Amino acid sequence: MISLNLLLAIAVLSLLLIALVVFYIKSAQKKKESISSKKSEADTVVPTFKELKAIMKNQEASTAELHNAVNDLLKYYGTIPPKQGIHPNKKFQEYASLLVTVCHHKHVNAKIVVHFENQLKQMNPNYENNIEEMLKRGLNSRT
Repeated sequence: MISLNLLLAIAVLSLLLIALVVFYIKSAQKKKESISSKKSEADTVVPTFKELKAIMKNQEASTAELHNAVNDLLKYYGTIPPKQGIHPNKKFQEYASLLVTVCHHKHVNAKIVVHFENQLKQMNPNYENNIEEMLKRGLNSRT
């Protein structure tokens, strides 16, 4: 009788020990995943406006590099500061220059230009007419 109770107690304690080990392993994995996701977020370097502008001006940049630069510009710097009364903000001229530069780029394609234009207009509805005007200038000056 005592040996049966003893065996039963050992079995229960063994199951409890196994459950604790499994729980510990799973919690350690979750900690590793959260640490690695925090590292990957921290490793993401936000390119500066100047760096993106340099990529767009570089005629040797590939279509993929140009596409990524446009996407990063829209992602991190897509919102143009508000107009000052009826006049565009001084910062708008930099965006206008980039739009014209992208239109002139030898590796640009229509998808990149249309995407850049549409997203800029969507993110900055007050500048819609100004963006269209700059796009026309850029496209008209293409050779």
